[in-house]
Amino acid sequence: MKRIVHVVRWLGACAVSLVAIACSSTDATDGSAAPSSTGGGAGTGGIGVTGGSAGTGSTSVTGGSAGTGGALGTGGSAGTTATGGSAGTGGALGTGGSAGTTATGGSAGTGGSAGTGGSAGTGGAAGMGGGVTGGAAGTGGGVTGGAAGSGGSDAGTGDAPVVTRTIGLFHVPQDIFCPHFDSKPDLDDVEAQAAVGSVMAHPDLAGVDVFAVLGAYGTQGGAFVDSASVMQLAFPGNWTSTTGAGYSWTAAVDASSARMLTALNRGGDIWIAEAGQSDFSYDAIQKVVAAMPSVNRKRFHIVQHATWNEEVTTQSKLSWLRSNVDYIHIDDGNFLNATADFKTFPEEIAAADLALWPQITSHPTLGPLWTEAKRIADKYNPVSAYNNTAIAAGGFDFSDTVETMHIFGYSSIRNHRDFFAVFVPKT
Repeated sequence: MKRIVHVVRWLGACAVSLVAIACSSTDATDGSAAPSSTGGGAGTGGIGVTGGSAGTGSTSVTGGSAGTGGALGTGGSAGTTATGGSAGTGGALGTGGSAGTTATGGSAGTGGSAGTGGSAGTGGAAGMGGGVTGGAAGTGGGVTGGAAGSGGSDAGTGDAPVVTRTIGLFHVPQDIFCPHFDSKPDLDDVEAQAAVGSVMAHPDLAGVDVFAVLGAYGTQGGAFVDSASVMQLAFPGNWTSTTGAGYSWTAAVDASSARMLTALNRGGDIWIAEAGQSDFSYDAIQKVVAAMPSVNRKRFHIVQHATWNEEVTTQSKLSWLRSNVDYIHIDDGNFLNATADFKTFPEEIAAADLALWPQITSHPTLGPLWTEAKRIADKYNPVSAYNNTAIAAGGFDFSDTVETMHIFGYSSIRNHRDFFAVFVPKT
């Protein structure tokens, strides 16, 4: 009987040893066995031999490489994320979040492989990283999504980070620039349209959102000068008119206010270069305020240079603007003062000034714009209610450009020669 008891005890000891051997084998293949049940994504990569590199499986919640983390593997090889979830290995969860917690990350191949969208190892221990919005693990990548430029299907928004550039008072790409031209009756607006269009074409202002309006006049008399051909050359596809075939004041207000709303919704401000009266600006802003009642009115900036423009603006509208928006009155660009001198009076015109026209109209990209502006100005100035003597003498008058210079901070440009040297240079 004692022999039988010994045999039974011996067999029991053997069984315990076999269990111990089996457990130690499991620990040797998975690093930290118990924690890595989440290693390759919800139990599929976990203890799966390679669900986490030895010793690191406990932190690599983002799953093993494809084939080891199963369909959930998202962040590269568990823990080390050496490959960052290469395309095809990311399964359905993608992008460096923990498999099971970041199911919004986008597929691994599109939400930014974990090497670009943020490897789970570099963005923080897998399980807390990456998946924030599919960006660099743990950091959110380029602000909102995937790796900048490669963020994919649903990794946050997949957008590159928004990099703000400040030009004078203006912020690119958030703000919107709205030059408003009355073109009634003075022809200086026509040359100003060409000048402002030249500023917009300069490489330093690349990315500026612009929407221009023609016919933003007030209560003054005289005929409206239709310079639609100049506007199209200056602001191709980004302008409208209140007057002329196919245009109306109401439609122009609708179009302008819609663009303003878009800028406000992305966090930008509205910068209006008032090259005429403020009736139109008032109407457009009122429509925006009606659609966005809580908007801070000081996010609308109006830059005006001429007292005469204010005198022929509907006074109730001007009063509201002065009291509610950021209304900025600068020195009159028609005279010598703190603003640039873009008007050549007949007695000031020199041969060198007249010689600028061939240089400007032959410019390889801006030549057609200035050629058309000169054609319109020369055609209508003689019959206009206001005879612009600078234009009549063959000189220049784009004095309504001083608001644009103020907004973008070009205080070093003092006259028309400086302007052309920068924006329409000799080639």
